[in-house]
Amino acid sequence: SSSASAVKLSGNAVVDATLGAKIVGGDQVSGHAAFENTVTTHAAYVADPLAVLAAQAGTSATAVNLSGNQTLTLNPGVYSSITVAGNAHLTLAPGTYIIGSGGVTVSGNGAVTGGTAAGGQGVLIYNTGALNVSGNASVDLTAYTTGDYAGLAIFQARTDTSAVTISGNANLNLNGSFLYDANAQSIVTISGNAQVEASLVVNELTIAGNSDDSAQ
Repeated sequence: SSSASAVKLSGNAVVDATLGAKIVGGDQVSGHAAFENTVTTHAAYVADPLAVLAAQAGTSATAVNLSGNQTLTLNPGVYSSITVAGNAHLTLAPGTYIIGSGGVTVSGNGAVTGGTAAGGQGVLIYNTGALNVSGNASVDLTAYTTGDYAGLAIFQARTDTSAVTISGNANLNLNGSFLYDANAQSIVTISGNAQVEASLVVNELTIAGNSDDSAQ
């Protein structure tokens, strides 16, 4: 984003970007917030580095709702929404998941995990709704290591303006992979004590509280 406040840090928020951060617009840093590595504002505009990746498509009325102590292993496919709450645990088998406008919500002590299989197959979530991870919830995914979507774990639809919010004590760990949200109206917010361990390709980013974003 070319906005003067394209990146906002406040409270005790920390951004640890191993290769540094480049912002086309400006940053607003207040309180004890800090960038751990070099940050360059008013950097040269770079076209969407993932623009060549094709969007996914599919329709389904199937919603996944887990709560309490429920557990489920889900297979790749098209789902209208995914909700994991309480102490529930959802395991995503390797493959591609297309999520409808209901989006993905993980809250309470809920957990979503997804690993890899032979041949470099991992997990790709193509989400056309909001992504909300809150409370003590955790999302731990490993992306494909081969193919067009290698290194991309969460692909927010370019046409969707829904927010991405990681808050409370939540943890989003993409194991070095990307969270991609290029829509100009969508804001990625990390707040509270939330931890995000992922590389980010986003239009606008807000980090507040004691939250931490670690990226390569």
